[in-house]
Amino acid sequence: MQPVHVALMVLGTLVSVAVILKLVWLPIGARLKRMPDELRGEITAAGERIVAEPEQASYRGATAEYGRVKGLGVAVLTDRRLVFRGVFGKTMEILREQIVDVRTDQWFLRAYNGQTVVIMKTRSGAEVGFAFLDAERWATLLRPRPAFDRPGK
Repeated sequence: MQPVHVALMVLGTLVSVAVILKLVWLPIGARLKRMPDELRGEITAAGERIVAEPEQASYRGATAEYGRVKGLGVAVLTDRRLVFRGVFGKTMEILREQIVDVRTDQWFLRAYNGQTVVIMKTRSGAEVGFAFLDAERWATLLRPRPAFDRPGK
């Protein structure tokens, strides 16, 4: 086989891979751009006050209840709950009153994440992890508030 043929095969393979990746990632990227506005509209329509605006987040799994399948999506924090909607439509919510502790770590579920993960412990004992662009800010916002500092108390 001539070196030119090998070079053409390699180039063809690279172009094929690039096209396939583009076909997969372009729709995901477009959906991620639309999701914050959609989620903001739903939260506002529900009459909840937004504490942290919808932003891209990565679900890193949970020890129980919420599932271990990781995924990319958008999270929003309201005065009542944390809502996460995955790119492929799965929505999960954690009521703020169920969060008993919050910590950050780069290790979660025996995996090194390469980024800081906000880990929430719930009343049931489950630990749930999310990666945010500003993990420390989210950890601070998610930490349980004293009873005298909560609305309606």
